Amino acid sequence: MNWRSFWTSILFLAFVACHRESSTPLSFPNAPVILISIDTLRADHLPLYGYANIQTPNLDALAHDGTVFENAWSHCPMTLPSHVSMLTGLLPIEHGVRNNLGYAYDATKTPSLPALLKTRGYATGAAVSSYVLRGETGLRNAFDWYEDSVDPRPGAAFSDYQRSGATTAALASKWISDAGTKPFFFFLHLYEPHVPYEPSYDGEIVKADAIVGEFLERLKKSGVYDKAIIVVTSDHGEGLGDHGEQQHSILLYTEAMHVPLIVKLPRGAKHPERVAAPASLADIAPTIASMLDVKMTAPHAANLFALPESRNIYGETIYPYVQLGWSDLRSLINTRFHYIDSPKPELYDLSNDGYEKNNIIANERRTASAMREELAKFPSAIAAPAPISDEDAARLASLGYVGSVRNRPDPRTLPNPVDNVAVLDEIQQAFELANQQRYEEAIPRLRAIVEKNPRLVDVWLKLAEAYVDLGHAQDAIAAYRAAIGGAGVFPADVAVMLGNVYLQSDDVADAEKAAEAALSGSPDKARALLVRIAVKKKNLPEAERLARMLPL
Repeated sequence: MNWRSFWTSILFLAFVACHRESSTPLSFPNAPVILISIDTLRADHLPLYGYANIQTPNLDALAHDGTVFENAWSHCPMTLPSHVSMLTGLLPIEHGVRNNLGYAYDATKTPSLPALLKTRGYATGAAVSSYVLRGETGLRNAFDWYEDSVDPRPGAAFSDYQRSGATTAALASKWISDAGTKPFFFFLHLYEPHVPYEPSYDGEIVKADAIVGEFLERLKKSGVYDKAIIVVTSDHGEGLGDHGEQQHSILLYTEAMHVPLIVKLPRGAKHPERVAAPASLADIAPTIASMLDVKMTAPHAANLFALPESRNIYGETIYPYVQLGWSDLRSLINTRFHYIDSPKPELYDLSNDGYEKNNIIANERRTASAMREELAKFPSAIAAPAPISDEDAARLASLGYVGSVRNRPDPRTLPNPVDNVAVLDEIQQAFELANQQRYEEAIPRLRAIVEKNPRLVDVWLKLAEAYVDLGHAQDAIAAYRAAIGGAGVFPADVAVMLGNVYLQSDDVADAEKAAEAALSGSPDKARALLVRIAVKKKNLPEAERLARMLPL
């Protein structure tokens, strides 16, 4: 045997041995599992990912005991859809929760990791820090115990719709302590560093690190830490103005989609220190399930400890479509390229342009075409959002999620979000003036916004409300009619608002037309208006008949 053949054989055997070792399934039957989600934490603001402006000693220590996934991606820059993906291993297009409002998780149709573990004798619990993840979203049904006591009054301040992560972590620690020796799965959700930042975004990250550190210390003292599978991640990042968006939900750039991911295995298990292959939030649940010897169906997920070197990871946001009247966005991202599908498609080379400043789609047509073709294999239809209460809409708006959930026309006929995102700051400023009843300042600003963006239904509605408060009925009627015209798909609730103003103006005939038009889409509100119209017409039998049809 010559030396070349000898060394080739040695290298081949070494490769096979390494491959066998890395591909050996990790198995930890009945291990406790703790999933910690730090809401709105973008990866590149952590020292673990190269950031130098803050220190996060507790996350660093956890990473020392576990594996850091350098390229982990969210599937949606919104809280509710992302957490459902974490818990089910499915994409938003698969589990059906596409937005924070108007879509709910159905635990009876879509199995989750905690529900599957419950059938194996696990106790399952969760404690969340924000109204966005309230139990009514359907998440409560996936757990034995779900602590979400964040229920402020309508019109409350930002802080009333979230609670300190320290409070939530204390509740989590007590539940874990009470679980005793029974195997358990626990989901802990922290809302730092979501707005409002106190004192700053980075300062909120430092707070979250301290909360995680104290929580993990309790686990160490109780003996749970060494035995547990612990996952720390985030649902999405934060824009911070990098592409014009200060917060998140609207755009799909890396600042919103690149998330941290740390996985700590039970003590003594071999694991890589860092993994560069692309990972996703949907990978979390099936990976844990595999380690607990539980079967879980997740067509587009992979095992975090057996990732392919390259893969395309799906991302989407329908928020600009259903809440702002702009186009939705979809994307694919891999080890090198990020393709964003929109009315004006974009392609970025992340190896040379990590902050996505140079759209290279004109120079990389083949790459863009291939990624576009693959993206087309994912369903693109958007199911109509379910009606939501005014209270829920107000509460989510207080957390920065501007816009009402509505049906829209074909998204590709609508404006490109990135070209219009700057208007959100103008909207929030104008809304604040209107809320303070500073109408002389608010109305010109609102009118200027809708002149440039006539499909922004919420701005037309705020303008109409201002005119109603001022007693300018005809101006209010014109604004409501413009809102209906801009919606694309008939908004029954706005028709009821229009009918109310007609009735206040003694225009009974037009009020009745508006109410009848709204019956199919908003029956209760429309009938309530028809009751008032019947009273106005002194038709009391009809008023009584309609009133009996209203819910108690």
